[in-house]
Amino acid sequence: GPGETVRALLAANYGVAVIDPFFTSDIPGDAPARRDGDWFWATFHAPLLGERVQDILTTMSYLTGRGAQRPLTLVGLGGAGPWVLLAGVLAPCNCQVCVDWGGMDPLDDGAYLGDLFAPLLRAYGDLHIAGALLAPRRCLFGNTASCFPIDWMERAYRLVRREDQLQHTSEAIDTTTLLSWLGAGKEQM
Repeated sequence: GPGETVRALLAANYGVAVIDPFFTSDIPGDAPARRDGDWFWATFHAPLLGERVQDILTTMSYLTGRGAQRPLTLVGLGGAGPWVLLAGVLAPCNCQVCVDWGGMDPLDDGAYLGDLFAPLLRAYGDLHIAGALLAPRRCLFGNTASCFPIDWMERAYRLVRREDQLQHTSEAIDTTTLLSWLGAGKEQM
């Protein structure tokens, strides 16, 4: 059944769409092995990161096409935090973004060799640049473990004079924090 966070969101009268992004659940035994770190293979196949971000964007398009009544809020907890960060940057509609970073050090190359592999992502500024590109969207960014360079985001929000739209914490985002942030967003609308 649904987890604590989903139950709490439903109880607070929020609509919830939970997706199963590409290659995250049961993978058929006869599925070909992925070789995302192989540059030749990656030339012809989208990396897992790209497929997962696209799944989020496709869900957003579906919901907006169905006439979603409220601004959408993307929530990425645990390993989904970086996917939601990138989807929030690429989203064509106005949305709020909640990213639980999971304490990962974005300056550590090892983080980009597994599920976060995307060719040249580091060369183009990696995920801290993506964080800055979220401005001026309303954003809750958590679980940075004081290792995410949040100053990039703060400067971007300051440049567009929307500092009030960025909230961040080094702690993990729990259900209470998420609901409080969502409630504050309702008051701003």
